[in-house]
Amino acid sequence: MLTKKALKAHLIELEQQLIEELTTMQNSYKSSMDLDEEDTLDPEDFSHQDEWGQSAHDLEVRIEKARRELKKLEKMPLDVHDTISVGSVVITQDIGFVIGVASPTFTHNGLRFVGISDQAPIYAVMKGLKAGDRFTFGNHTYKITQIL
Repeated sequence: MLTKKALKAHLIELEQQLIEELTTMQNSYKSSMDLDEEDTLDPEDFSHQDEWGQSAHDLEVRIEKARRELKKLEKMPLDVHDTISVGSVVITQDIGFVIGVASPTFTHNGLRFVGISDQAPIYAVMKGLKAGDRFTFGNHTYKITQIL
């Protein structure tokens, strides 16, 4: 049985794994930036050092974003809503939506989910709807079967 608590725990675990993976990648880039001054270095070595530095910085931006999303997840209320609002888990015939936290598509209890920000255009279309309602986004119509 799908519960909001179990789904929240799964999402938190996924976000923590992402942070760990990104941090490992960032550390790898940072260690690659340390050139041995005893070795003979050519301009290409310094060029790679700049690229690795930029990659490490880009990863830091992604890590900070993931940390912000993790904090949102940790604060996500477990109460069930009758209508769609921030914190709702919306189940449709095709996919589930976790409202208020952006995430890539993932599977939980055999169902596909995606996290969407409350700033996402699709949220504006579904906000306030109830189970049994339908909404269209893009070229697809969704039927809401359950709201957690």
